[in-house]
Amino acid sequence: MNEYEDLFKTNEELPVTPDKPITDPNHDFFEMERENKINRNLIIIYIAISLAITLFSMLYGSLRFPNSDQLISNIVVTRDITIETTESDLDPAYPYVITITGWVKNTNDEEIPSVYLELDFLTATNEDIGLYTLSIENLGPNEVWYIHDEIYSSDYPDSYTIAKGIDETSMFYLLLNFTQVFVTAILFLLIDKSNFRKDWKGFKKNPGVYIGQIIVGYLMVFAALYASQLLLQYLGVTDTSQNENAIASMFTDNIFNLVMLFLLLCVFTPIVEELVFRKATYGLIEKKFGYLPAIIGSGLIFGLMHVIAYMDFIQSIPYIAMGLVFGYVYYRSNKNIYVTIGVHFINNFLAWGSYVILLYGVTQ
Repeated sequence: MNEYEDLFKTNEELPVTPDKPITDPNHDFFEMERENKINRNLIIIYIAISLAITLFSMLYGSLRFPNSDQLISNIVVTRDITIETTESDLDPAYPYVITITGWVKNTNDEEIPSVYLELDFLTATNEDIGLYTLSIENLGPNEVWYIHDEIYSSDYPDSYTIAKGIDETSMFYLLLNFTQVFVTAILFLLIDKSNFRKDWKGFKKNPGVYIGQIIVGYLMVFAALYASQLLLQYLGVTDTSQNENAIASMFTDNIFNLVMLFLLLCVFTPIVEELVFRKATYGLIEKKFGYLPAIIGSGLIFGLMHVIAYMDFIQSIPYIAMGLVFGYVYYRSNKNIYVTIGVHFINNFLAWGSYVILLYGVTQ
């Protein structure tokens, strides 16, 4: 064998080396950009659909009630709305019972989908106690609405003001909200399906760990909401948020209504809100500022978005507290979206269940 023979060895004779993974230095950069693009698209879709639904609602209202002022003026109080206040020892935080009575007649020649009265109660020093809304649906022509209702108050009401209004039925808004979150959720699942698969694979590998995180996460949400209520009471806020009132007004004694509300509140809302506020908003903030600003920023945005339509920003405190917990749980779960969806589901399911219990008058 001559000295040049090794140069002409065949491939079979060359030494075999273990396969090494081929690494692309640009892979992480492109993957991050892909994630950022997905997150931006999720936020854009969420905002676009929300605006579209809002504009549709405004346009529909103007077309449905083109002469709304006249319709409202034809809602006549035929027997004065009166309030009678008595003391109660059922709840020390709400020692007064306000009994509201009166008659309201629809003198229009058409049925009104929803008639409501807003009573704003004031103390003797004109301090605002709270706003209470009475409503009735499908009030026919010349039909009389007999009002008799009782509410509990933390302060003694000395006077009140009344505002009348008309609106669509609660079922209309239920279907409108359901359409919004359903369409948004489907688009989100299509756009981000690869991450859904990845997170689900991770969840299946350690289901016990993730289920434990869901349970602990809900207990943290419960503690945060309890602390928020104590803070609101300390600040003198005793009424509930307009967002909660809007949700409560959609509950009726109807199986279809309750099933739709279950799907809206417990299934599609957790999917949409966790994707847009945790995955998208958290992800974009974390990329620039780190995980702690991401937890705080996404929590603040989550809370404010629940009250901005009603401008009752003091009521954002419980929602912000809940958003901060969701953000922390998301971070601790290695950003597995199924964990925060699970925590969100439990919270909303228990709220939905409490409304159902109150609706059917079941008490402990």
